[in-house]
Amino acid sequence: MGKAECRRTATIGITDHAQDQLGDMVYVEAPDAGRSLKAGEACAVVESVKAASDVYAPVAGEVIEGNAVWPMRPSL
Repeated sequence: MGKAECRRTATIGITDHAQDQLGDMVYVEAPDAGRSLKAGEACAVVESVKAASDVYAPVAGEVIEGNAVWPMRPSL
């Protein structure tokens, strides 16, 4: 018998609470597709009118797709 592979994906982002605390977003730097991440590694940057913050990967894995609209329209 062959070895079965289990493919799992997750959507990663910031919480509604974090968005509320940061206020209006003015800049977003998202990770590129294909990037390998370690759990706890800084993987994105969000800047608002109040502060700039790193976003940390909650789990290890590979970025398979980014939000193409988010960097161009961070207020979404």
